[in-house]
Parts: sequence; C-alpha cells; structure tokens
Amino acid sequence: VTHTTTTRREERTLAQFCSFPMRRSVILVFLLVALCTIEHVRADEAGTGPPMSAEALRKAGDGALDYRRYEEAINKFSQAAELEPDNYINYLKRATAYQLKGRPLSAIKDYSKILELRPNHWKSLHYRGKCYLRLGSFTKAIEDLRKTTLEDPKNNDAQKDLQKALQFQNMYNTFQQKKETDPQTSINLINEMLTTCTESDDLYTSRAKLHLALSDYDSALSDSTNAIKINQNNVEAYIVRGTVSVILGDIKSARSFLKQGLKFDPENRPLKAELKKIKKYEELMTQVEEKYGKGEYRKVLDDVTTALGIYPSSQLNSKLREWECKAYSELKEFKKAITACTLWHESDSNALDALLLRAEANAQNEDFDSALRDLEKAAQLAPRDGNVRQKIQQMNNRKRIAERKDYYKVLGIPRDASVKEIRRAYRQLALEWHPDKNRDDPAKHELSEKKYQEITEAYEILTDEEKRRRYDSGEDLNQPQGHHGHPFQQGGGGPFHFNFNFGGNAGFGGF
Repeated sequence: VTHTTTTRREERTLAQFCSFPMRRSVILVFLLVALCTIEHVRADEAGTGPPMSAEALRKAGDGALDYRRYEEAINKFSQAAELEPDNYINYLKRATAYQLKGRPLSAIKDYSKILELRPNHWKSLHYRGKCYLRLGSFTKAIEDLRKTTLEDPKNNDAQKDLQKALQFQNMYNTFQQKKETDPQTSINLINEMLTTCTESDDLYTSRAKLHLALSDYDSALSDSTNAIKINQNNVEAYIVRGTVSVILGDIKSARSFLKQGLKFDPENRPLKAELKKIKKYEELMTQVEEKYGKGEYRKVLDDVTTALGIYPSSQLNSKLREWECKAYSELKEFKKAITACTLWHESDSNALDALLLRAEANAQNEDFDSALRDLEKAAQLAPRDGNVRQKIQQMNNRKRIAERKDYYKVLGIPRDASVKEIRRAYRQLALEWHPDKNRDDPAKHELSEKKYQEITEAYEILTDEEKRRRYDSGEDLNQPQGHHGHPFQQGGGGPFHFNFNFGGNAGFGGF
C-alpha cells in the first residue's frame, strides 16, 4: 500500500517491482511470517499459545531477571515449579528473584522448600540465614549460619555473616536495655543494624518510637511508614503513625491510619484505645469552644487541662492555649494569663492576639516595659496594623500614668470603680487622714496633710467624668493645687460638710 503523498514516480517503481512473480512471492512470505510472529506473541501474552516447558520457562525467567523485570521472572519460575514441583532449581531461581525484589520472607519459604528436597544444599541454608539477618531475626539467622559454617567450613562468606549476626544480636540486647533510659544511644545502635537488616519492620518501628519520644516527628513518621511498607500487618507502626499525625495536627489522617491497623487486628486494644483518645480529644475541643462562647471560663480551663493531658505535644494545642489565655484574661487572673499567653505564643509564633493579650496582662500587673515589648513584637508581626500602633501609644500613656500618682491606688479602689465606690472610699480615708485629728503632733500632722491632699486630689479627678477620661487615657492633667473647691472646707464646693473641733472644748462632728 502506498502512502497518499507518494509521488507518481515512486508508484511506478513499486508497481514494476511487484510485477515480478518471484518478488511478489517473497513479499507474501515476509508478510505471513510477520503475521504469525505477532499472533504468537499475542497468544503467549494471553496464555492461549502452546504450553512452554519448564526449561523454557526458566530461560524466560532468567531473561526477565537480566532486565530487572522481577515480577515477570517470579511468574515464570512459579510456572516452572508447577510443572516440576520436585526440581529445586525452580525454587532457587525464584528465591533469587524474591531477594532482588526485596521480599526476603518469600525467599525464605523457597529456601526451606529446597532444604526439604535437598537437605544438604548448604548454599540454600546460607542464603536463608542471610534472609533472616535482613529481617532482623537474629536467633534464626545465627542458627542457619552456624550450621552452614559447621557443614561447609570453607564458606568464608558464611563465617562473616555469622560474625555479623552475633554482633547485631549483642547490639539488639543492648538496645533493649537502654531504650527507656538512653534513646539517642538506642537510635545509634538501630542505625548500625539497619545497614544490614534492611527489611526489619521491627527495627524501623522501634526507631520510630524512639524518635517519637525525642519529639523528632518527621523521623518517626518516616520510620513508621517504612515499617508498614515492609509489613502491612505491623499494628504498632500504625499506632506510631497515627500518634504522630495527631501531634502534627492531622487528626483525619491519624484516624485513617489507626482504622487501617484495625483491619489487620480488629481486637487490638492499643489501637482501640488510641482511637478513643482521638475521639475524646475532639469532643473536648468542641466543648471548649462552646463553653467559651457562653462565657463559662472556669469550665473552659478545666476542659483545656484535660485535653492537654491527652496529647501534650499536639500542634492542635495552640488553639487550646488560645482559649486558656483568653479565659484567664476574662477572669482577670493576669499572672496566669501571662503564662498561658506565653505558651500560646510559643506554640504559634504568628499569633498576634497572644502578644496583645499578654501585653494587657503585663500592664494590669504594672509591668509596662514588658507590655511595650510585647506590643513592639506585635507591630513587627503586623507592620500595617494601625490598631497595634495605637495600642503602643496608649500603653506609653498608661506607663506615664503609672510613673506619676496613681489616684486609684491612693483611694484603694479598682480602675473600673463606680462614682459611688469612689465617694465611699473617699469618705473613709478623709476621716482617717484629716489634718485636724493630729494638730497636737507636728510629725503626724504633716503626714496627715500630705495624705489628705493626695486623697482630695484623687477624689476631684476621678469624680469628674472628663478629667477621669483624660487621666485614664494617659494625658498629663497638671492640675494646680486648690483649683477645685476643697471638699472639706466649711461652705465650700465639696459634696460633704464637716464641723471638726479637735480642741479640748468640742466634740467630733460626723457626716
């Protein structure tokens, strides 16, 4: 068949070539051979062609091994073993393919089959011992390798493998002794063993637990994943992986891993316990949010403490620390609020509100320098936030207030005291420190005058709505002495009138 773009000259040449009977015959034969080859390949792939002999299957398997097509090789050797189940060569070749594929457990089965067929096949015994060593089964490895060296003393490789197995067994025993008290040394021992025991899911799981104990979560996740790849039935690896996922803040993945583990061991108590922990943790997170919204701050703190006890290191705890910080702030327990807000900021360095709330708590404890440092850090986190800059200005004003007279402290009242509370406090202090009470004692009289003057000044500022607002905002009032009427002057502008006569001829008048 000529292509549509073939030139006429090429068409004539082809027609001339095909006009000769012999050439036509050659072409037909070629086409038939090609067609038969294609059909043979298709039949072979579909398994409908003529059956292959065991020898042909072994050769096909060897060819697949040369090209690293291990699954194909395993398939060919398996077919050969079905045809010749008593031929140890089939199992020997398949065991080799299993080892190259990284399936030492399957290879061990084939070597065991060979030893059933040929008990004196020391090569298979040696290789089975090497497979046990790769799996970290030191006792079985030593048993096979020791027998190999006894039966085949010239096998130097078996001698070396035996010494390594004995060395690793000692390492493993040391690891078992130190894993609780010296995790880093234990990790180093496992690292050495894994250079040879590459298919030991037990060693990977053990190292994952040690990394978890040292808060190296990425390494713990990697090792638990490798353990599961080697052995999908490794329930302990699922538990480690689920725990690490919770710590990293991925509860959905944690639940998924743990449920996978339950498929292999539905009655596993540690798995079930871990799933219950996750469920309880999620319930507490929801309850904390709901109770905070209702203003039940004490209950919020109780639930936060319980949740933190379940997973102390989880990244999700940042949200719990936030609620803890806010709850203590709402309860005006500022020292505890400072601690809680610090823990929140440590768990989330970008939490702006952690710095703002801690700044306010520090200010309430009259530590304005720390408050300003927190606000400056907040400004670095949010350089375009005008609200933060405004808070810095306000905090500077509050610092100035603290460095001058604290009228609230003079009267012994809180900053949110009502006018009624201010008047009550003023009455009590005015009676206590009125100068007329100590006229006969010059030292006490002088102290009384000073205290009385401070009390009066505080009263005048805090009962004047505008002055109090300016004072609270940090403005410097600079009020001159005697600007307002003296509240104890007879007939003055003060709210109370007293008649004091502390001489010997008069009694003490009241309100």
